[in-house]
Amino acid sequence: MKIKIKNYQRIEDLEINLSPGINLITGNSNNGKSSTIRAIRDFVFNKFSNDKIRHGETKLEVTLDDVKSFRTKLGTVFDIKGELMEKVGRNPLQEVYDIFKISELDVNGVSIKPNFWFQMDKPFLFDKTAGQKHDLIIGSKNDKYLKALKSIKNNQNYLSKTETKSIKDSINLIKKQNLDTEIELGKLKGIEDLYKEIEEFEKEKIKYEKTMSIIGELKRLNQSSSALKLTLENINSLLTEYDIYSEEFKDI
Repeated sequence: MKIKIKNYQRIEDLEINLSPGINLITGNSNNGKSSTIRAIRDFVFNKFSNDKIRHGETKLEVTLDDVKSFRTKLGTVFDIKGELMEKVGRNPLQEVYDIFKISELDVNGVSIKPNFWFQMDKPFLFDKTAGQKHDLIIGSKNDKYLKALKSIKNNQNYLSKTETKSIKDSINLIKKQNLDTEIELGKLKGIEDLYKEIEEFEKEKIKYEKTMSIIGELKRLNQSSSALKLTLENINSLLTEYDIYSEEFKDI
């Protein structure tokens, strides 16, 4: 994953590439390690604020792969694969969840981001009251996120609620398409008989065309025969006249 951060707290311009698996960010104090993690967290959970903009600048930008978010004093804007989303408020965007598969854990009003750990964070649950700890532990038994973590620990495949809904929607769409197809096929009942009729028609059409061709040829022959007959009659008439004239010449 390629990450670009501009004008976020003490970071002026940073670009890093994360590899699959565990990535370590090391360096001296006050060099921007925690700011890098906070920038990613604020991007994923839409928690940008004006005080995060680098001093002297008017806008901060954070980009993860082909999704960009920038913050000005007018608010936060997300550019998700070319589609601008403005006036997004402060709530995490479902579109970002769907792309990066990172979500908050919310049990009985207690909100935790277990995917992030950065400098000065209190250890998990240490800052919660006894009642909150009780609610979180009891509620976590039915929480889909902790169930997912448990499934990972047990090397079991799992699907998030969003992914499950997406799959169900796809299945329902396919079912609807199949139903529509069956309805259309029902309208075409007897199509095979129609094809057979068309084939028979084509055969009869060929026979008809051949017959008409033969009839046309016979007509042409008949016309030729009539012309020949007329010519022979003319010749016979001339021969008859010749015979008469021959007799007259003999007499002379």
